[in-house]
This record gives sequence, C-alpha cells and structure tokens, in this order.
Amino acid sequence: MKKLTSLTAILLSGMTFQASASNLMLDIGNDSINAELNSNKLSNNASFSVGALINENDDKLFSIKALVSGNIQKQQNITAGIGAKLYFADVGEENVQGLGLGGEFAYQLPDVPEIELTLHAYYAPSIALSDDLDYQIDTAARLSYKLIENGAVYLSYRHVKATHESKTNFTIDNGLNFGFQFFF
Repeated sequence: MKKLTSLTAILLSGMTFQASASNLMLDIGNDSINAELNSNKLSNNASFSVGALINENDDKLFSIKALVSGNIQKQQNITAGIGAKLYFADVGEENVQGLGLGGEFAYQLPDVPEIELTLHAYYAPSIALSDDLDYQIDTAARLSYKLIENGAVYLSYRHVKATHESKTNFTIDNGLNFGFQFFF
C-alpha cells in the first residue's frame, strides 16, 4: 500500500503536466509498479514524459524524458525517436542521479494498426552518473493492442539495472509487466 500511495502522490504532482498530456501508461509486474505521463503536444515531433517505477524492495526510480521522433523513410507504421532521460533513483541506501541517452522504435502492423511493438533502450555511462556507478541500462519491449479509441492493453518486458564499481548490480526491474495506456 505504501508503494501505491507513493505512486499516487507522484502522479498527482504531475497534474499541471497533465493539461498537455497525450497519454498515461500504468503497469504492474510481480515485483514492480510503473506509471508514465507522456506529452507530444508541447512541440512538433517532440515528446516529453515523467515517470516513476517502484519495486518490491521500495527502490524508486523517477525519470524525465525528452525525445524527438518521426516516421522512418516516410512509412506511417514505423516510428523512431532519439533522446535523453534524466534519472533520479533511491536504490537501497544509494541516491543516484544520471543522464541516459538512447531511443525508441515503434512498429504498427500494416494490416492491423491496433497492434504495435515498441522497443526502447537508454544507457548512462559512469561519467553521466553520480556516486560510484559504472553504468545504468534501461531497456524494454512492449506489445500493445488498442482495444478502444482511448485505451490500449499491453504486455511488456522491462530490464532496468545499475552496476556499481565494485561490480554489485542494483536491479530495479527485470520481468514481465501488464498494463493499460490511456489516450487523451
């Protein structure tokens, strides 16, 4: 319940951002709960998001993402984006901040545009992280189905971890998640 209260507080604090939001994603896994509020209404071909990921160990990862995107080779069903993610984490007894660079890729089936495969990957090397971390990776694959005009269901696999100089791994999430995406 404490995790749900934290997540609710974070989402409520983003209510001013919601005025220009285009979608909200919520998902749960056996070990984590995640929320991300996205907006592509602030600038042409650019999107911004705020997110929160909390796991069963009460580790928290907050992020702010900026992404520029567009269709690849003018194909309407293939989209790619490049950008950056700022991370603020409370993992174990560590407070970590970092900057990851990466991108996203989305493919809609031409004959069934309601089905979409989305991939993302962000990498933060030690120079872009606080404390004694070697690197952080944030990867995910999501298969979604737009069930109704304003909503989709999805299944995703997410892997988020940071590696300390002592070679200790801090895994924030590693597993399957089920979620909903609400379009505004």
